[in-house]
Amino acid sequence: MWAPLRRYGVHTANDHVFVKIDTEGAEALIVPSLIEWVKAAPRKPTIFLSMHNKADTEQRAKIAEFLNLFPFFAVLPARHSRPNRPAYYDKGTCMAGVPLHANAKGDHFTEAMVCKWCDYLLVADESRAKAVCPEGPKK
Repeated sequence: MWAPLRRYGVHTANDHVFVKIDTEGAEALIVPSLIEWVKAAPRKPTIFLSMHNKADTEQRAKIAEFLNLFPFFAVLPARHSRPNRPAYYDKGTCMAGVPLHANAKGDHFTEAMVCKWCDYLLVADESRAKAVCPEGPKK
């Protein structure tokens, strides 16, 4: 178990864990360190990851590996305008405001796709995905 969770008695087997990561640029260091914890977790946490990314190619590959651990995701654009947003960005089509997309094969994200200024919502199971977006994930 990841040391901070162990220290505070949070157990992913029993508790649903929500982790918000908003570290103003340190994501390239923090996110790769969470890969083994998420892989080993009996129940994957729900993650809200806010990117302010200055990662190099190798770090971006590790971030993509982390993103691919989750079978459902949403990408929320940065507050400032980006004219060339990928098609999977949130367009506000979900009744709850966050449309989730399926990543069943765990291979959706590549190093080149890791955004520099966006937020990711990462969800592990379909019931949690439907709680966020009642219409269910887009396949």
